[in-house]
Order: sequence, then C-alpha cells, then structure tokens
Amino acid sequence: MSGALGIDIGGTGIKLAIVADDGRPVETGRIPTDPDRDPESTVAAIAAASAPLVARFGKPRLRGVGVAVAGFIDSGRSHLEYNPNLHLLTGFPLRAAIEEALDMPATLEVDSNAQAIAEYEFGAGKGARRLAFYSLGTGVGGGLLFDGEPLRFFGGCAGDMGHVIIDFDGPVCACGARGCLEAMVGRGRIEAKAGRPIEDLLSKLRESNTDAMRIFEEVGHSVGLALASTVQLYGPDRYVVGGGLSLAGDVLFNSIRNTFRQVAAPPYRGLDIVEAAFGSFGGAIGAAVEWLRADGACR
Repeated sequence: MSGALGIDIGGTGIKLAIVADDGRPVETGRIPTDPDRDPESTVAAIAAASAPLVARFGKPRLRGVGVAVAGFIDSGRSHLEYNPNLHLLTGFPLRAAIEEALDMPATLEVDSNAQAIAEYEFGAGKGARRLAFYSLGTGVGGGLLFDGEPLRFFGGCAGDMGHVIIDFDGPVCACGARGCLEAMVGRGRIEAKAGRPIEDLLSKLRESNTDAMRIFEEVGHSVGLALASTVQLYGPDRYVVGGGLSLAGDVLFNSIRNTFRQVAAPPYRGLDIVEAAFGSFGGAIGAAVEWLRADGACR
C-alpha cells in the first residue's frame, strides 16, 4: 500500500493525514495554529508533527506531500497571497519550505478546493459533474469543480465564495465588507454571540439544548441564503457543505435546505445539499489527492 501525506493549514488548527490510495486517512494528527509563531517555526512544528506519522507508514511508500492552506494562493501555487485570518504565512514561500523541511516534493492548494476534491474522489461529491463545495469553519471558503478539476478564477480558486453579502445591516467582516456570509457564520461571530467555544455549542447541541439549536438554525438560514443567491451563477448539480460547523448535523442542514427551497428560483429548489463525508480532515485528504491522481490511484 502506498499513499501521500496531506497537510491542511487553517486559521485555528493544522490537520495532518497519511492518505492511502483508496482515500482512507490511515494516520492522522493535529496541532494548533499559533498566530505568534513566525513562518519558519510554523513549518518546523508541522515537520515535527508529521515525523511520527511518516515513520509509522514508511517514507518510501509516500509519493509526496500535498499542502492545503486557507486563503488565496499565487498562480504558481507556491505561497499564500491573502487571508485575513492567517497573516503569518502571507507571502512566505510555503511550498518550498515544506519540501525542504520534510524532504519530499510538495504541492500547494487552496483548502476549500482540496476539500471539494476529497469529496469528489471519495466522498459525498462522487458522481457530481458540477460540484459546489462550502467549508464552514474559522472563515467560510468554497470551491467549484467541473469534472473533478477546480475552477481557478482568481486566488487559485473560484474566488471568495464566503463573502457574498447576505445582510445589508450585518456586521463588518474581516475583509472590510459588511454582512458577508463569513461575517455572519464564521467561528468568531458564533462564539461571540453564544459566549462559549464552538466545541461547547456542539456538545450542547447533542443534548438538544434549545439555545444551541437556535444558533445553528440561524447559521443554516444564512448559508441557505448564500446558496440560493449564487446558485444561478454556478449552476451546480450538487452542493456539499463541510468544515467544522458541519458537525452540527441535521439541525444545521435542515435549516440550510429549508431556507434554500423557500428562496431559490424554482428550477433549483430540488438541488441536493449534502453533508461532507470527511469532516475536519477533508482538506488534508484532498491535498494528498494530487499525488494519488498522478499515479492513477484515483478514479
């Protein structure tokens, strides 16, 4: 069995996974994203966390390492160009630094593209020709795949799908606009409203706590509005929604679907809106897929 190492660098955490040819994450790990670290120390921390995973799997069986990062990347896919939630890596030669630290060839991908690719190859997006993916977490990202390949309109991806404006009177977003989807449902906004961490809210939700249910229903309403507002631009045949907030399950997804079907144009109201299969490790799995595809393991 061979595979690839996938690394997903987000605003609050970094996920690592050794991904086998069939898409299974056979070794996983995670470390926090420390905003006070310099880029070199961040890469060193990633290398240290990767080392035991690589050793257990066997480095000779790894084809390479795929890195997913939140935000916009350059056209050469070598570094992060912009992310208001991840300033520490902006402009830093991330791909080259990872290659040197791990002594393996590396690729760089936008995290939402990587998550979409994982779902297309192995998860909830299988069989979709035009797949639209949304990731709900620290921020809100998105990716569009056409026959399995990401649309790279700008920033290495389809653009800032999380920054469609859904509330004229909404809060100011980190991007500078007002009432963006991300400003309404990003992790910081939810935690500020609830007065507790997301993890506590998810725990309360499992206990059928009415306050937690209301918060995630509101999140679902905002997401449903965003999907309905953009469906005629993208023309997908399926929406997949993932990221850490997707762990809210039926409360979130029922709200997304109900809002979408109330306000979307009639031809689109029956569109599938499904939960991602891979949860928080989707980005790491998808980042590794480029190496699996290169050897013909996928599809």
